[in-house]
Amino acid sequence: MDIECAKLPPVLQASEQDLHDVFAADFGAALTLVRNYGDRLEAVAADSDRYRLAYYDAVSGRRHEAEALLDAEQLRDAFFDYFQGNWNWHRSQAWRTIS
Repeated sequence: MDIECAKLPPVLQASEQDLHDVFAADFGAALTLVRNYGDRLEAVAADSDRYRLAYYDAVSGRRHEAEALLDAEQLRDAFFDYFQGNWNWHRSQAWRTIS
Protein backbone atom coordinates (compact mmCIF):
# COMPACT_ATOMS: atom_id res chain seq x y z
CA MET A 1 0.00 0.00 0.00
CA ASP A 2 1.21 3.50 -0.79
CA ILE A 3 0.73 6.69 1.21
CA GLU A 4 0.18 10.03 -0.51
CA CYS A 5 -0.23 13.32 1.31
CA ALA A 6 -0.18 17.04 0.66
CA LYS A 7 3.03 18.03 2.47
CA LEU A 8 5.23 14.92 2.41
CA PRO A 9 6.72 12.84 -0.40
CA PRO A 10 4.80 9.67 -1.30
CA VAL A 11 5.71 6.47 0.52
CA LEU A 12 5.64 3.43 -1.76
CA GLN A 13 4.95 -0.01 -0.27
CA ALA A 14 4.47 1.63 3.11
CA SER A 15 4.73 -0.13 6.44
CA GLU A 16 2.53 0.52 9.43
CA GLN A 17 5.46 2.46 10.92
CA ASP A 18 5.42 4.72 7.85
CA LEU A 19 1.77 5.47 8.53
CA HIS A 20 2.60 6.26 12.18
CA ASP A 21 5.32 8.64 10.95
CA VAL A 22 2.91 10.42 8.58
CA PHE A 23 0.40 10.98 11.38
CA ALA A 24 3.18 12.23 13.67
CA ALA A 25 4.19 14.79 11.01
CA ASP A 26 2.14 17.57 9.44
CA PHE A 27 0.71 15.74 6.42
CA GLY A 28 -1.22 18.77 5.24
CA ALA A 29 -4.77 19.06 3.93
CA ALA A 30 -4.99 15.67 2.19
CA LEU A 31 -4.02 12.09 2.97
CA THR A 32 -4.58 8.98 0.84
CA LEU A 33 -3.87 5.26 1.17
CA VAL A 34 -3.66 3.52 -2.21
CA ARG A 35 -3.92 -0.25 -2.52
CA ASN A 36 -1.97 -1.98 -5.28
CA TYR A 37 -5.18 -2.83 -7.17
CA GLY A 38 -6.48 0.75 -7.19
CA ASP A 39 -8.77 1.07 -4.16
CA ARG A 40 -8.14 4.31 -2.24
CA LEU A 41 -9.06 5.75 1.15
CA GLU A 42 -8.88 9.54 1.09
CA ALA A 43 -9.19 12.32 3.63
CA VAL A 44 -9.38 16.02 2.87
CA ALA A 45 -9.41 18.79 5.47
CA ALA A 46 -12.89 20.27 5.70
CA ASP A 47 -12.67 22.77 8.53
CA SER A 48 -10.88 23.30 11.83
CA ASP A 49 -9.31 19.90 12.51
CA ARG A 50 -12.08 17.92 10.81
CA TYR A 51 -11.78 15.81 7.69
CA ARG A 52 -14.02 14.49 4.93
CA LEU A 53 -13.42 10.76 4.41
CA ALA A 54 -13.98 9.10 1.03
CA TYR A 55 -13.04 5.88 -0.68
CA TYR A 56 -12.75 4.77 -4.27
CA ASP A 57 -13.69 1.19 -5.13
CA ALA A 58 -11.66 0.16 -8.19
CA VAL A 59 -13.87 -2.82 -9.02
CA SER A 60 -17.08 -0.79 -9.30
CA GLY A 61 -15.36 2.42 -10.40
CA ARG A 62 -17.38 4.35 -7.81
CA ARG A 63 -16.35 6.93 -5.25
CA HIS A 64 -18.14 7.11 -1.90
CA GLU A 65 -18.04 9.88 0.67
CA ALA A 66 -18.78 9.72 4.40
CA GLU A 67 -21.72 11.87 5.40
CA ALA A 68 -20.16 13.00 8.70
CA LEU A 69 -16.85 14.78 9.20
CA LEU A 70 -14.17 13.05 11.28
CA ASP A 71 -11.93 14.57 13.90
CA ALA A 72 -8.19 13.80 13.91
CA GLU A 73 -8.50 10.78 16.23
CA GLN A 74 -11.34 9.24 14.20
CA LEU A 75 -9.34 9.82 11.03
CA ARG A 76 -6.30 8.10 12.48
CA ASP A 77 -8.41 5.14 13.61
CA ALA A 78 -10.02 4.83 10.17
CA PHE A 79 -6.68 4.92 8.34
CA PHE A 80 -5.03 2.33 10.56
CA ASP A 81 -8.08 0.10 10.33
CA TYR A 82 -8.03 0.34 6.52
CA PHE A 83 -4.28 -0.22 6.42
CA GLN A 84 -4.65 -3.39 8.50
CA GLY A 85 -7.36 -4.74 6.19
CA ASN A 86 -10.25 -4.33 8.62
CA TRP A 87 -13.66 -2.85 7.80
CA ASN A 88 -14.51 -0.93 10.99
CA TRP A 89 -13.71 2.31 9.11
CA HIS A 90 -16.56 1.52 6.72
CA ARG A 91 -19.14 0.32 9.23
CA SER A 92 -18.68 3.36 11.45
CA GLN A 93 -19.90 5.78 8.74
CA ALA A 94 -22.96 6.41 6.62
CA TRP A 95 -21.90 6.71 2.97
CA ARG A 96 -23.21 8.37 -0.16
CA THR A 97 -22.11 7.48 -3.67
CA ILE A 98 -20.50 10.42 -5.49
CA SER A 99 -19.79 8.94 -8.90
